[in-house]
Amino acid sequence: MPRYRIRPLEKRDAAPLKELGRLTIRADGLATPITPPPKHFEQHSFVAEHQDGQAIAFAAVLFNPSQKWELRFAVHPDHRQHGLATRLARKAITVARRNGVERIVAKTTTSLPNSAATLEKLGFSKTKFYEHLEYSLELKSDKKKKR
Repeated sequence: MPRYRIRPLEKRDAAPLKELGRLTIRADGLATPITPPPKHFEQHSFVAEHQDGQAIAFAAVLFNPSQKWELRFAVHPDHRQHGLATRLARKAITVARRNGVERIVAKTTTSLPNSAATLEKLGFSKTKFYEHLEYSLELKSDKKKKR
């Protein structure tokens, strides 16, 4: 099994993650790309790096324009089924929780059952069901409440 290193998103990851977006469109038959996270969300964004140093997967918890925290993730087709999406998403969710995020949504499609399975494994609950699936995850704060 290949070795992967999980690390925070860095500026040097922009080009490899853009290519990852193109590859996932072709592999998954998607109409729109899975876009990598923007630069200013680096604190909630992580990549998996292959042993050759190439970023081959990412997960991020991003604040989107509809005022929701959203989980996004993608894994290079040649590196799927190694638990990378789960590991990366857990890391991003943990950091988001520590930073006070209370609820995260995630979207996938019925044509991507492995993505739906990953979200369910992470504790997300299905909230909408059409051609697109929407999931949500309620987070409990890691901060101790003062009495």
